Amino acid sequence: MAKRSGVTAAQRRVLQMIKCRGYGHRWEDLGWLALVSAGVRLWSQQFRCDRCDMIRHDWRTHSTLALDQRKYTKPSGYPGRLPAKEALRILTGDTEAQCWALAEQSPFVTAA
Repeated sequence: MAKRSGVTAAQRRVLQMIKCRGYGHRWEDLGWLALVSAGVRLWSQQFRCDRCDMIRHDWRTHSTLALDQRKYTKPSGYPGRLPAKEALRILTGDTEAQCWALAEQSPFVTAA
């Protein structure tokens, strides 16, 4: 597996997911779709995080656009139980290799 900065591509991907846990997602709007479900008109909107590939699905009422429901589709390997404070601690490393060494010490991060 090709390495850059002392980490593998798989490790770099996990570090990107950790950034999302610490800093929040960078949502990209994928567009709107009008739906009718059980006689109720809704708007569906999807977003994708351009850093970790998480997908967010929002369903809004047709008339007021109030949020009716929200669901997430997490990418494989996403450290969903990782607390934001622990993510920030991991990201204090000066290099990707140092960040990965800190991630390996965390009980919330699985090896890549």
